[in-house]
Amino acid sequence: ASDRVRITDGGATLTIVTVLHYDQGSYTCEVSNPVSSSISDEELFKTYNVLFLLLLSTEIITNGSVLSSNPPVEGGSVNLTCDSSGSIFTREWMINGVKPAENIVFYEEKKVLLFRVLTRQDSGRYNCRISNPVSSQSVDYTMNVNYGPDSIMTGPMEVQEGSTLKLSCSAESVPTAKYTWTKNGTTLVQSHEYTKDNIKFSDSGEYICRATNDVTLKSSEASHTVNVSGINFPQKLI
Repeated sequence: ASDRVRITDGGATLTIVTVLHYDQGSYTCEVSNPVSSSISDEELFKTYNVLFLLLLSTEIITNGSVLSSNPPVEGGSVNLTCDSSGSIFTREWMINGVKPAENIVFYEEKKVLLFRVLTRQDSGRYNCRISNPVSSQSVDYTMNVNYGPDSIMTGPMEVQEGSTLKLSCSAESVPTAKYTWTKNGTTLVQSHEYTKDNIKFSDSGEYICRATNDVTLKSSEASHTVNVSGINFPQKLI
């Protein structure tokens, strides 16, 4: 070799600078690996043939899906499974358009995404891209973590006799909670709101709002004491 001949890329590329007439001739490239010193044309043909047959046997990916093992509930665990028909070579996940954080746990070559303890912040859009050399498919799954009810709010404490009593109850909950108002153990209404016109002193007492989530199977109560006061009439001038 001379300064005109350069071998780069670990011996894979031979470059001749300023080609001269005596550079013509037969050039041989010897390929080796730790198992064999060289690969003959016949062996290369066998390798290409195997790759060709592998491509022929690769099935096109269809019916891609991401399924949840159970309804996602805050504090519980859930698995998201990415699968399809056909030959799957690789799976890649995205969460809300970005790559998963390092603390996300995968199993079975990223087929299963595991949440050991769910939080409401895990709600979002999950995308799994399934691929092989001849096809690919992208599947979206929106996970809504169910939680609550909590943070119950209620209505006024002091009202006047003869006026309208209006009590309102709300709670943070996914899905929306169901509400029941009771007084002295008696159900008044199954609604987030309780209204009664022309109230009396006997309407004073403790009102309880109970919020229930049918998915999380959790409930929360808020106690609300109402005092009915008399109407203050202006004094008569003598």
